[in-house]
Amino acid sequence: MKIDMRPRMCGKTRDLILKSASLKIPIVCPTNQDADRILNTAQHMNVHIPCPLPLISQGRLMGYSDYCLVDDADRILQMIIKAQIKEATFTTEAEYPISPTNGEGE
Repeated sequence: MKIDMRPRMCGKTRDLILKSASLKIPIVCPTNQDADRILNTAQHMNVHIPCPLPLISQGRLMGYSDYCLVDDADRILQMIIKAQIKEATFTTEAEYPISPTNGEGE
């Protein structure tokens, strides 16, 4: 996993749109409004991307590989946890396999 940590309005989403177009991988984002914004930005850039997937349509990404691109991961994490996150860590050295049970029953 690669982490792009830059301030807001510095081109992170634009770069993710270009990667989505080249890899044909969808972008997962927090809300329907974010999905619309990403799609509109891609159209203004004259770039074709797979339809962005808002968190509310989460689930298996049918028709795609086991990979996705994530925009605003901090917002998505807070939506899942439903609390303000003071600090978080990410491990970037390895990719973790997707558990068929998603961790349930362990």
